[in-house]
Amino acid sequence: MLDIVDACSMLFRLELEGVKVGQERWDDVVEIVRPHVDDHLLVFNDSHFLMAFNGGKKKSYSDQLLESLRNFVANSEGAQRKRQQDGLPLLESLAAYAEGRYADAVDLINPHRYDIEKFGGSNAQRDVFDQFLIHAAMKSDKPIHSKLARSLLTQRKAYKPESTLTDRLTARMMAQHGD
Repeated sequence: MLDIVDACSMLFRLELEGVKVGQERWDDVVEIVRPHVDDHLLVFNDSHFLMAFNGGKKKSYSDQLLESLRNFVANSEGAQRKRQQDGLPLLESLAAYAEGRYADAVDLINPHRYDIEKFGGSNAQRDVFDQFLIHAAMKSDKPIHSKLARSLLTQRKAYKPESTLTDRLTARMMAQHGD
């Protein structure tokens, strides 16, 4: 499964950066993750499955995954239920982003951004969620979100001073929203 979530992440990251990866690539990944829509083993996996469905323009699959997760949370008990419940805003944020509701995406995930490390994956694998929040904040029409994006980029630069990705995003941010 790790190879699959890595493939979802790679395609998602490329598209965040404006690369058109092609429907066929998304379709290949969607075909593999589709049977796992009701698994809910890890929020990390579910979020990557949703990336695939969103990237593959399979809204009905995205909706099915979200509904299945909501049902799982409503009808389960224990630690697994709690983890999935805590992860629901992340998945709802990804869905909002795919629908072009960037401000909603930011508002859904920003309060939970420090919880993401609980969802699984390595620091490098979870970085996709930091990138996602930055992109959503940059695309949002709320002025406070552009300030958030700037703040996140400043923090990212402090942690990763040699990151050309951070430099590109900062330049794009400044071009879009001025100084």
